[in-house]
Formats: sequence, structure tokens, C-alpha cells
Amino acid sequence: AANARAEADELQGSAASAASGAAEAQALRGQLSETAKELEAARAGGAEAASRAEELKAAVAVLSQENEKLEGRLGKEKEKVAKAKEMLRAAQAEREALQEAAGEAEALRERLEKEIRKSEVQACDGQLPTAADDAGDDAKALAALNQELVSARLGRAESDAALAEARREVART
Repeated sequence: AANARAEADELQGSAASAASGAAEAQALRGQLSETAKELEAARAGGAEAASRAEELKAAVAVLSQENEKLEGRLGKEKEKVAKAKEMLRAAQAEREALQEAAGEAEALRERLEKEIRKSEVQACDGQLPTAADDAGDDAKALAALNQELVSARLGRAESDAALAEARREVART
């Protein structure tokens, strides 16, 4: 009977141990199930992350292409700006030359006005060289040359004044 009792105690200890083991196994199964769920969720998240990464790679590729196009356009625009700056410099240099020429033309116009006034005064006073009817051929030729010279200078001065006016018009535009 003592033996049976010892066996019964042992069986009871084994049963308690088995029950404890079963409870532990059940707890481990629960943990394993949770771990499996977490692993599945991680796999799903990983697949989603991989899909998102692919989407991002595609977006980066598109943006890179657009960036290259924009860089090309930017290069062309920089060339246009450089050409425009060069044209501006040339226009400024031309404007300065025109202003200088206009100043010279204005000085010539003033000189012409003085010469015209002087010629008018000389003509009124009879000081303009004229060839007399009884003058020799040399005197008549010299008077004609003087008259041609005055006419040529007058024409030149008028042309210069017209040119200066035209240049001023161009400079205003």
C-alpha cells in the first residue's frame, strides 16, 4: 500500500507536472501563434514596403528625367541670357557712338549756323567775294570756287544736321 501510495503520489506529481507542462505548452502555442501573426504582419509590411520602394524608385526615375530636361532648358536659357547681355553691350556701345556722333553733329550744326550768319552778314555788307564783270578769268574762277566751297560746306552741314537729328531719333527709340 505504501508502494501504491508512492506510485500514486508519483503519478499525481507526474499529472501535475503534465498539467503544468500542458499549460506551459498552451502558453507557448499562444506565444507561437502571436509570433506567427507578427511574422505574417511583418511579411505583409515588408511586401508593402517593397512595393512602396518600387513606387519611389519609379518616381525618382521620372523626376530624374524631368530634372535632366529642366537642366537642358536651363542651359539654353543661360545661353539666351548671355546672348542678350552681349547684344545689350553692343547696343550700349552703339548708343554711345551715336551720342558722340550726335554731339559732333550738334557742334557742326552750331558751326554751320555761325557760318550762315557770317555769310549773311558778309553778303549784306558786300564782303562775299564776287567776281566783277571786268575781272580776269583767274578771279572769276576763284570766286566760283569760293562759292562752290561755301555751297558744299552748307550742304555738308545740312546733311550732318539731318544725320544728327536721325541719330537722335534712333537714340530715343
